[in-house]
Amino acid sequence: MLHSLIGPIIKKYKRQYLSMVVVSFMGIALLSALSSAYKTQKSSLLCFMEEYRLADGAVLLSSPAPSSLREELLQIEGVREVDPRLMADIPVRLSSGRLLSLRAFTHGKYDFGRRYTWEEAERGDCPNVSLERKFAYHNQIHAGDRMEIKIGEEFQTVCVGSVVSTPECLRVTKDEFMASENSDFSYLFIPEELLSLTEYRGSANQFLFRFEENADGEKIMSRAEEILRENSARVIYSFTREGSAMMQMVNEALSVIRILAIFLPSALFFCAVIITALFISQITRMCRSDMGILRALGFQIREIRKLFCRSIAPSAVQLPRMSTLAVWAAAASLSPAESFA
Repeated sequence: MLHSLIGPIIKKYKRQYLSMVVVSFMGIALLSALSSAYKTQKSSLLCFMEEYRLADGAVLLSSPAPSSLREELLQIEGVREVDPRLMADIPVRLSSGRLLSLRAFTHGKYDFGRRYTWEEAERGDCPNVSLERKFAYHNQIHAGDRMEIKIGEEFQTVCVGSVVSTPECLRVTKDEFMASENSDFSYLFIPEELLSLTEYRGSANQFLFRFEENADGEKIMSRAEEILRENSARVIYSFTREGSAMMQMVNEALSVIRILAIFLPSALFFCAVIITALFISQITRMCRSDMGILRALGFQIREIRKLFCRSIAPSAVQLPRMSTLAVWAAAASLSPAESFA
């Protein structure tokens, strides 16, 4: 008898039932979209860093040391590659007349990093450098354009041989604690040959490392610092990829997506639960007279409750229950303990 009431009840309260269904499915759709965005973004960034060989670790020095220390650092257990390079902020005069300070990195025969090239137009009449894409876009610089960079005491004309992106350029800042406008500051990649006539020839103030699979990065960095200090190099600090400021920034950005993927659908499911509770309350009021008849016929309260739960309640709570299970499944797959590294 109670089972026959399901149709009329849903028909009478169809707007409320429909709102429950719509809210539940909106929560499921939002959960699926955000969790998919989180995992896709994380996977694509990881692939980008691996494909273009972001360094697994680095040691920064306060003053240049001989690049030949590379051979000794390569002997550390777990080290696959070492790239000694110079890093310095140098004055740059753009073709528009703007005078800026850009961070220059040298690259040579030991450079294991790869760069994604957006534009390329190398010229043979002057040295070619690579410029970070966002800076080039903001300043309307294209491959083949000329600029002047100050090496030593004089400005030297160079050509923008390519406009590139690298994993390092995901976070372009002057230091870890200060944000920079991409129109005023950027990274510049210059060949080692430009330093051949300066005092810094054959020197490096930064050593980048690629580790073997499953190597202990912290142990390798500690040993690298010891070797450099034994050779009178002044170490500022060292870090692994996981501990770098750029990776922390990436993890923070991804954690925002993860939190939204759990919080927003949960809010919708909570609304669906409230609507469901009101819907069941109305069902109960409508069935009160029928329950009284069953009680007069000798049914126990326990039997009436069981009959009610078997016949009517499942139709009202099925969607919110499925939604709740979906939330818990997503929360487990997007666990806060999961970090991007």
